[in-house]
Amino acid sequence: MVEIKLDYEIKFHENLYLSIECNQGESVSEYGDLYYFANDIHFIGKSNSYEKAVLSFISMLGCWIEKLKKTTYNVFLPFDFSDEYIGGLFYYK
Repeated sequence: MVEIKLDYEIKFHENLYLSIECNQGESVSEYGDLYYFANDIHFIGKSNSYEKAVLSFISMLGCWIEKLKKTTYNVFLPFDFSDEYIGGLFYYK
């Protein structure tokens, strides 16, 4: 099971919570920012809106699903982008 929470009160920073259930009911979770999703000039042009950030994130999740269906390897799933680091979750097949 995947749980995603978006905090509409906080604009762009630490407003994204992602949790993925693993084996035996354990889950892996992480907080992230939608900020860099809003700055993606290749997705819906140069708009920096919150709605664009959410749509860009949803698009990335769709790409994850397609890739995970095909892979037989362990995968790093990035979703917390920053100018100082990339945060994400490791998926072990």
